[in-house]
Amino acid sequence: FHNWRLSFIEGLLSRGDRRLSKVIERAWQLGAKFDAWDEHFNFDYWLKAVQECNIDIDFYLTRRKELNEVLPWDYIDTGVDKDYLKNQLQKTLTQF
Repeated sequence: FHNWRLSFIEGLLSRGDRRLSKVIERAWQLGAKFDAWDEHFNFDYWLKAVQECNIDIDFYLTRRKELNEVLPWDYIDTGVDKDYLKNQLQKTLTQF
């Protein structure tokens, strides 16, 4: 079992961009430290930081992303071309 609140923050950070740096800093200032350890994780610190920094959680977590959208990790060269991944997605979607 994985704490849904921790998954929520992980989802936010993994889909985030540089605008979330102020959230990370503010959560730390509020007391967020060693959050990977359940006994130290405090969801309220993160929610307060998100609210204080006026971050729209839905923008990161629930909106549909377009295939031509620039993603935060696009600058990383993994050796897999983005067009290849788009083609694989289209192949998958046509099978269903």
